[in-house]
Amino acid sequence: QDGSAWIVVSDAGEGLAPESLSRVFDRFYRIDGGAGSGGAGIGLTIARAIARAHGGDITASSEGPAKGASFIVTVPLREAG
Repeated sequence: QDGSAWIVVSDAGEGLAPESLSRVFDRFYRIDGGAGSGGAGIGLTIARAIARAHGGDITASSEGPAKGASFIVTVPLREAG
């Protein structure tokens, strides 16, 4: 779409509260008691940095707790050459 490849990853899990959604890409941010509470809070930060280094981005959306979440990775398409 619009010269970019899109990868959408969605689930029907716990979802994200609005205050978490706005911080989910912050370095070392972790949701207390969340499914990923065993991590260091840097995975999404690194993933977004990689996408941005390639001219893309990652965005997150959720309709709230218990309604799942979606992450959209976009990267520009380039002709081989």
